[in-house]
Amino acid sequence: RSPRPEADADRSQNHTLEQIHRTKMAKVPQRKLGSQGLVVSAQGLGTMGMTAFYKAEGNSEEENLKAIAKALECGINFLDTAWIYQNFETGEKNEELVGKAIKQHGREKFVIATKFGLVPSATGLAVSGKPEDVRR
Repeated sequence: RSPRPEADADRSQNHTLEQIHRTKMAKVPQRKLGSQGLVVSAQGLGTMGMTAFYKAEGNSEEENLKAIAKALECGINFLDTAWIYQNFETGEKNEELVGKAIKQHGREKFVIATKFGLVPSATGLAVSGKPEDVRR
């Protein structure tokens, strides 16, 4: 043992990180959803932060697509998106980002959850079930 306990802890932590890098990642379990035969990962990937609201500064589209690819590699095929997950200042749209990931990997690889009904209004956001807003 080292006279410095923190040195032992550092070595222990580094050893663990080395083991993690050498080990194959476990796949996220899949679950049947509903009665139509749909199978989704037990854990989904919420993509809101990739384009809107609490988006990390400097997060590029390329990095976001790599994150989605890594999730898919780990067995996560369930992506959550919405029209409202966009950056109204830059025009960056979450559904377009998810669409690019689908184009890269194939539609059959993903199950997509989306939401709709929030629309811009004079006072901020309003709820709308109008057909034109649903299709938007």
